[in-house]
Amino acid sequence: MAPKKTILGLVFLTLIFFVSGQRKYGQGFIVMNNGDTINGEVQVRFEDQNFESCIFKSMNSREERKYSTEEISGFGFTNGRLYLSGEGLNIEERAGHFLEYMVSGEVQLFFSEDYFVIFEEAIIRLTKENYVEKVGGLVVKNCLSMVREAAKIKLDHKSMTDFFVKFNDCLGSESNRYYIPVPATSLNLLAGAGISSLSFSEKDELTNHLNESNYSSTENVKFVLGYQRQLPELNDRMKAGVELLTTYVVYEAGYKTENAESNTQSIRSSRLENISVTPRLGLSYTPKLFNSDFEVNAGVGLRIPVVFNQTHKGIEVDQSNGTITNIDPTNLQYSKSEGVVMIGITRNVYLLNSNLLLDLSYQRGLGYTISDTTGKKNSTSGTLCFAVGYRLNLK
Repeated sequence: MAPKKTILGLVFLTLIFFVSGQRKYGQGFIVMNNGDTINGEVQVRFEDQNFESCIFKSMNSREERKYSTEEISGFGFTNGRLYLSGEGLNIEERAGHFLEYMVSGEVQLFFSEDYFVIFEEAIIRLTKENYVEKVGGLVVKNCLSMVREAAKIKLDHKSMTDFFVKFNDCLGSESNRYYIPVPATSLNLLAGAGISSLSFSEKDELTNHLNESNYSSTENVKFVLGYQRQLPELNDRMKAGVELLTTYVVYEAGYKTENAESNTQSIRSSRLENISVTPRLGLSYTPKLFNSDFEVNAGVGLRIPVVFNQTHKGIEVDQSNGTITNIDPTNLQYSKSEGVVMIGITRNVYLLNSNLLLDLSYQRGLGYTISDTTGKKNSTSGTLCFAVGYRLNLK
């Protein structure tokens, strides 16, 4: 079994690392340093990547190109988020980087690692250490009616944008909220197949035979329906989700023993067939090494069989004359549920304005108990599975 798992894993990893797909783009524009605006498409990326550069395709050439603050003063998405260069805003701390324009008006709010407020030609940097004091000072000098709200402000995008929109209203200034705090949510549909095995911790004659046969799975099919929500409150590269996993698995094992005195050979086999559902909670994270192509996943759940069949057979062969006699098989009994943990990797391939998903996961059982006439035998199940699917973006 181990070589088969290794081969399957290597084939899949080769596929997901080298298969190529389109990148996700949105309608947008770039602003050159001379003030010219060029319309086209801006690649949709994570927040920290947008601070570093912009990847853009113009309407005319359709050629993908990366721009830094040395070449453009800003970029944005049509009716969406807007980024301006630190040099253009005279924010020395973020020179060479773009800042997200979050709130316009007499008081302007920007973000790039820290928040920056521009008011009356002064630039105020808000950090974890000073933001309460700095915001409080602005309110006391300019809008006393917001003192209570200033005391409750939190250092996150939603709280900051809400506060400075109201602050502009208090000053009688029209403002615009460029940042729209709507976490991305999606439905994931996956179907796949894989390899499973059972292994036993106790060592006796029976489990030694079963371990040698390794309880290989001849059939393992899964279907997954999942819901994911981005967690911009923590990190926009992180998602939390719930999944309902449905699997069909067949575990089979056969072993034989020989009796030299009677010149007989006993052959026994056991087959476990089940369809199970597994509600699972999980987290996924995209490492900074990647754009939005890869997600590393981890989760926990409870596997509950809903259809459960067992078949046991046994024969004895007299090797002197070939006579076959039916004998009582080892009557193994299986527990019907177990906790599971899962790790995996998902590749997003953006094609035809949709997300194709390629998924490789390994699920480990935490306590699959098997018993016979000699007592209970603790075992663990392991499943390596490859799946393909589709991601429906809800927001």
